[in-house]
Amino acid sequence: MAMIMFFVAFADLRENAAVKTKSVPIAKSFAAIKRNWPWMLVVAANLCYWIGLNIRSATLIFYLQYNLDSKDLVPLINGLTSLQLISMVLIPLFARKLSKIRS
Repeated sequence: MAMIMFFVAFADLRENAAVKTKSVPIAKSFAAIKRNWPWMLVVAANLCYWIGLNIRSATLIFYLQYNLDSKDLVPLINGLTSLQLISMVLIPLFARKLSKIRS
């Protein structure tokens, strides 16, 4: 009974909040970014990750060829690296799907 009353009460409810946004100049954006240290940490961590991934990918071929004497493994290992990147992109989607709070 409570669920029926809930759905009847909120079935036709719409939010009428008009939000106006204005464009911010790029100089102001960078000035705000300089003062936002958590954002700078995220950017630095992201930069370190991508630098490390590129170094790993570049040295992987030489490692497999000269240390393991198996150049045939390069496509397999690079495929696993691609799978890692794809799964990182999908993490927010899975988090949203599995979250208890729907936004």
